Amino acid sequence: MPAAVEAIASSGGGITPPIMSISAFMMAEFLNISYFHIIGYALLPCLLYYTGVFSGVHFQTVRMGIEKLPPEEIPRWKDILTLERMAGLIVPTAILLYLIAIGQPLQLAGFYACVSALAVFLLVGILKRKMKETMKLIVSALSEGGRDVAQIVPILVSVSMLVNLIGLTGIAPKISGVILEIGGTNIYFSLLIATIVPFLLGTSLPVVPTYVLSVSILVPPLLKLGIDPVAAHLFFIYWAILGGVTPPTCTAAVAAAGIAKANWVKTGFFSVRLGIVAFILPYFFALNPALVGRAPWTSILSHGITGFIGAISIAYGMFSHKECLLNPMRCISFVIGGMLLLFPGNLPSVIGLAVVGIAFVIDRKILPGSMNAGSGEK
Repeated sequence: MPAAVEAIASSGGGITPPIMSISAFMMAEFLNISYFHIIGYALLPCLLYYTGVFSGVHFQTVRMGIEKLPPEEIPRWKDILTLERMAGLIVPTAILLYLIAIGQPLQLAGFYACVSALAVFLLVGILKRKMKETMKLIVSALSEGGRDVAQIVPILVSVSMLVNLIGLTGIAPKISGVILEIGGTNIYFSLLIATIVPFLLGTSLPVVPTYVLSVSILVPPLLKLGIDPVAAHLFFIYWAILGGVTPPTCTAAVAAAGIAKANWVKTGFFSVRLGIVAFILPYFFALNPALVGRAPWTSILSHGITGFIGAISIAYGMFSHKECLLNPMRCISFVIGGMLLLFPGNLPSVIGLAVVGIAFVIDRKILPGSMNAGSGEK
């Protein structure tokens, strides 16, 4: 379980404001909108993502009877929020966001943020009188950064060639045609087909090339079907990221399992289960622009609240019960009710609230003890 938590939680960093990932900066360039708007659009899906993960971890630990950490094992805030730990994170981030806010090019903002990070580490090294260790860390960081760039550039060049070849061979129009033809009768099948490409690519390629290739081929037909442009781009960023925790490759799960000395196959499948809200969320915000902040404030607020309840309900249905004959129906009720709460429109939300409410009353009042039944499970 710890390895799965690490895999799915760390994967969410790519969609977490304010920095997110390189894909978010590319998204701002593609859509020709401010990066700060991208941050705002990504905020609610990110909150729902981590609400699902946090709730799943909580319900699973309660079900397994895992007690909270003793106070003496919890780090103190003054030991965490130190100058040495926080300055290198806060200062470059603040400079990056400030330069973007005043309209500087992304490349220039990134350059000055990197320079400020080096300056902060040097200053901290001088103050702490650890110049030798600091210089080693800076050289190591520059070396690893150079290697990362050297690995990404050939992939991006290859993806660019592949996109051009796809355009020349006429595969892209055929895929677009299939999506448009199916979308005329069923938008859900169209989104499912659009998922296949980033899902398959995301299991083997990094996020950036997966996103670029998916956007080049699949965004135009989705826009013709009426999908919001921001939702369409975030749709593919999410699937590019989730490919890293999805078997059979699940690179993030393999890395986490190696650290935790766990079985990587079990880690991968448990990561998918733990992140079930993240896996269904892209379909809902593609259908409901309010979940990406592309609607009036009243709609954003109402769908945000119902989405929050829905994410908790889905996690409760997935993790709160032991395996027995009575529990499957209760689990299904919470999952279905939670999914209805994520659907666009008021009627599905009302039905979802009713289903979750009835299931909760039955679970806690009529058939109590389901959470406590697993308290002895290890």
